[in-house]
Formats: sequence, structure tokens, C-alpha cells
Amino acid sequence: SREEIVQSMTDSAVAWITKFDLDGFRHDACKHVQENFWRTLTYKIKKEVEWPQHKNIYQIGESYGSPKLISSYVNSGMLNGQFDFNVSDDAANVFATDGQSLTRISNTLNMSLKVYGNHSLMGYISGNHDRARFASIASGDVPNKDEKILGWLKDVQVSDSTAYDKLLQLNAFNLTIPGVPVIYYGDEIGDAGANDPDCRRMMRFDDQLSRQEKELLEDVSDLAKLRRKSMALMYGDFIELRLDETTWAYARNYFGDVVITVFNKNREEKEIEVLLPKMMEEKKFKSLFGNHVTTNDNVLKVTVPENGVEVLLLK
Repeated sequence: SREEIVQSMTDSAVAWITKFDLDGFRHDACKHVQENFWRTLTYKIKKEVEWPQHKNIYQIGESYGSPKLISSYVNSGMLNGQFDFNVSDDAANVFATDGQSLTRISNTLNMSLKVYGNHSLMGYISGNHDRARFASIASGDVPNKDEKILGWLKDVQVSDSTAYDKLLQLNAFNLTIPGVPVIYYGDEIGDAGANDPDCRRMMRFDDQLSRQEKELLEDVSDLAKLRRKSMALMYGDFIELRLDETTWAYARNYFGDVVITVFNKNREEKEIEVLLPKMMEEKKFKSLFGNHVTTNDNVLKVTVPENGVEVLLLK
């Protein structure tokens, strides 16, 4: 609240960006800092870095709360985006837990899209430093209670291999919805761990990885590469095509460039039928992960493995 502190802290932040050519900041606990600080910082970044250097600096904040509270920090004079914990928390719970309905994620995501729009810079996380690893939760190695102390008492691992399939679903969700996908290091391989500090283990590479970890890494890499080159996934409208408790299909459409994502939360392989809207009736699709897909008039059929996901691209 003291002006001299605001000025010195924001000057320091700009110095870091200038000296080390940083791409942006991840700001902690934004709602606990006065609005004047964020406006002062953003003004200095624009005036001293973005405008003279013709460079975009990305500022993403961390605030827990309602969409109305979170969005109040996102505008041209403050931050570019914030982590959308409401969507990310529901997605992690639904994909990790058998019996949780996909309609829960859909409802929360659609609520967020109404607030932030289809073209926001909100962040969608696979996990973070404050929570147990998704893979260990999904495998049942970390229960919902006592997850913090558990890391001190035992060597938490991933004992159920279906956790890797569920983590691919979560990563695919984050990489195919509007917003900015944020992969917490280790969630591209299914690293294990209880809550902080056990979720902050040293990163592992190459021969340190198991077969299943390597397979997950390859699939997540394919999704990330697709995200980087797909106009539909970067800028497309979000169109829901099918939804029930265990299956979900949605499309991203950017001027006729279409990508469709299909989830199967069943415990067995399932052929999922999707009724295509008129704008997609004449289009033919191919599979990213090699599953069987056919289109006949306005009906798309795709075979998706148990606890699986498929991403369909235009042929």
C-alpha cells in the first residue's frame, strides 16, 4: 500500500524482463495485492518493454474465487489471464475418479467460456506445486485425505497403469480447449507424488522413464505439436457435439478448419457416434492416435479405448 514500495517493486520487475529477456510473469496470490500495484506494473511493462520493443509480455495470475472475481484482474490495464482453477479442479477430479460425470466438466467449462470467451488467455493446468500429482491420485496411491503427510511416510508411486490413460485425457482436454494450456513439469510423463513437497521431485528424462511414461510423453508431445500449428485449436470457436456421463465430444472451428476431441470414460472400448452440424457434414477426418474413424453423411463414428481420448483432424 506504500507508493515507494509499489514503485520499487515494479521497477525491479521491469529490470528482470529487460535484462534477461523474459517472456512474462506468473504472479502469486493476485487478489491479496492492491489493484494499484498491478496497474502500475502493467503500465511500466507496456511503456518500457512492449511498445518500444514491439514485444508481447504475458502476465498470468493465481487467484482462487468466482469467475467474476478472477476476471476482474484480466483486462488491458492489468493481467493477460489467470489460472482458471474452477475448470482445472473439476477436470482433474472427473478424469481421475471413476464414476464422476463428464457433464460436470462441461458445465464448468461452458460457464467459464461465457465469462472469458473463446479467445481468452486464461490458463488451464495439469497440476501445480500445491497439490498431489494427478497420476498418483488417479492410481489410488494418494487418497483425498492426509495427502500432504503421505509423502513423508511412504514412497508414493503410480501403482495402477490406467492412471496414465487418465492423465492423457486431462492433457488432451487442456490442449484442445480455448485458453492457454499449462503443463506442470512431470505431468507429461505421469510423475508420482503426494502433496508439497513430494510433488516437486527432480525431473526425469530418457532412460530414467518407464515404457508407459515414454508412451505418455510421446502422446502429449504429439498433442502439443498439434496445438502449436492448429489455427482451430488456437483460435477456434468451441462447439459441443455430444455429452453424457461417460462420453464427450466437442469441436474447435476456425473458418472451416476443424479439430474434434472425443473422450471415453467407460472401462471398455466404445464406438462413439457423433452427429455433425451442417458446417461439418461434408468433411472427412483422420485420427491422431490411430483409432478407427468413419464418416457417413452427418454421422461420425470413432472407436475410443477405455479411459481414452481421440483427436480428429481434417484429411
